[in-house]
Amino acid sequence: MFNARDAMPDGGTVTVRASRAPDTDGTDRAPLVRIDVQDTGHGMDAETLARVFEPYFTTKPIGAGSGLGLPQVQAFARQSGGDVRIASTPGEGTCVTLLLPLAVDGVVVQQQLPASRERQPRRPLRVLMVEDDVLVASVVPAALTHEGHQVTLCRTADEARALLEARECAMDVLFTDIVMPGAMTGLDLVEWCAVHCPQLPALVATGYSARPPAGVSRVLRKPYAMEDLLDALDVCAAGGGASRA
Repeated sequence: MFNARDAMPDGGTVTVRASRAPDTDGTDRAPLVRIDVQDTGHGMDAETLARVFEPYFTTKPIGAGSGLGLPQVQAFARQSGGDVRIASTPGEGTCVTLLLPLAVDGVVVQQQLPASRERQPRRPLRVLMVEDDVLVASVVPAALTHEGHQVTLCRTADEARALLEARECAMDVLFTDIVMPGAMTGLDLVEWCAVHCPQLPALVATGYSARPPAGVSRVLRKPYAMEDLLDALDVCAAGGGASRA
């Protein structure tokens, strides 16, 4: 939706459609829901279209886009057992199609995973998530909640510090991005927690740091799959040492 908005600086139309995706491959795969988000913006040429799912690739001005939006959407869709597709024509607009497993009576219909990949029961965690990216903040907390975790979302490190200073909540793990608006960065928050909340392990999500900074229990590389995030949170909460994911 945000890309569609940005693609129409002079106005236009965004159409959202939802339907059950037809089974066209003749297999017994799980049924999927198809969600189309179509705009009447400037569209993309073939060269740009070929790179839209490439992490950190963006045609937007500096500060206007991270290049992680569509890669995060793709990771989320595939981790959920679905996929994402995109079609675009210069001057005519773009259509992003999200395919997700169908939920029947509140239960998501999914194919049985091989025994080696079946999820093990996870300990419910209280997660303090610090993220200013609107897309990530709208997807990841809901996915973590679906897995049984309790998520408190802050848009800035300053907001998270104020919450911790007021001791308004007890947390099992801090999950923060590094670059964000405000006086503090994510690393500043981690350093502050090391002094004032030493019992709170820190998980940092970034695409830039090559090694875990001081005080960071674990670094999660962007864009990340939900399973990788869940595993990293488990390690942090269990007191895992500094490592890189």
